[in-house]
Amino acid sequence: VEAFAIRAIPLPKGWGVASYAVGLAHREYELTPGATFAGAGLAWGMDIDKSWLATELQVLTDIETYQSEAKFDVTYGYHLNDRWAAMVQLQTGQGQTGDSYAKLAPSAIYQVNDRLRLNMGLTQGLTGDRGTGLFFGSWLDY
Repeated sequence: VEAFAIRAIPLPKGWGVASYAVGLAHREYELTPGATFAGAGLAWGMDIDKSWLATELQVLTDIETYQSEAKFDVTYGYHLNDRWAAMVQLQTGQGQTGDSYAKLAPSAIYQVNDRLRLNMGLTQGLTGDRGTGLFFGSWLDY
């Protein structure tokens, strides 16, 4: 469970959009007690013709142990038509135990209506856990 407040950062025209976020997250683990984190992040994105480019940086710190984890993602997407888009994301980070990872996540996005989008794709570990996974997601535009 995560709750973050997000605020836009004004940028000059043509520089895209940016925001920062602060908040809390709570995670439950199968074999260990849950943990609560305080976090902060920065994001930037820009439309480029029929495509977009975005970056996101997030740091979370366990409020009891002060161990931190960080992630940095780069996303490129392309609008195929009015309803479909393709996206590829490079996900990188470092976990609380110091383990580093890089993953590649290609996916397809379907726009159900003006507010709802569905996302389905694969995740392939490039370093660290080299596993492959299938993911499903959704989001609301508001």
